[in-house]
Amino acid sequence: MAFSSPQSPNLSPGTADANGVLPIRWVCDPEQAGTTWELTAAGVTSGKSVTFIFAGATTPTSAAPTELTANLVENPFACNGEARIFGGLTGAEPGEEVTFTSPQATDIASGTADDEGALPIRWVCGPDKVGTTWEVTATGAGSGRSVTFSFTGS
Repeated sequence: MAFSSPQSPNLSPGTADANGVLPIRWVCDPEQAGTTWELTAAGVTSGKSVTFIFAGATTPTSAAPTELTANLVENPFACNGEARIFGGLTGAEPGEEVTFTSPQATDIASGTADDEGALPIRWVCGPDKVGTTWEVTATGAGSGRSVTFSFTGS
């Protein structure tokens, strides 16, 4: 196959495989994003040809990692012996295991972030913990991102 383009005159020919397929590779510099090219591919033996237009585009880059964030909806937390959600984490990787550590508590269960990278924060404390302040660090096992937050029992 022979290739020609008014915008790029020095194109190398190529040979199609047994199925008549020849991949076309094109290098586009970042400053050429938005540029359009016209390319004609012609079969040397068959005489068949096709002309098409394509445009350079920027390569998408992955977004910068978000921060792991704790949003508390109940602080102080009612220490009445009931387990309930009192906040949530956002910014984890979807499906990421998140661990919770605290110098004041050792029984905080880890959890798995949902498809949006969010995880509810569930807690239970008894009346004997009223007035206690907990400092908790949540850490994403895969990303290593973490956030430390505090809350108080009431």
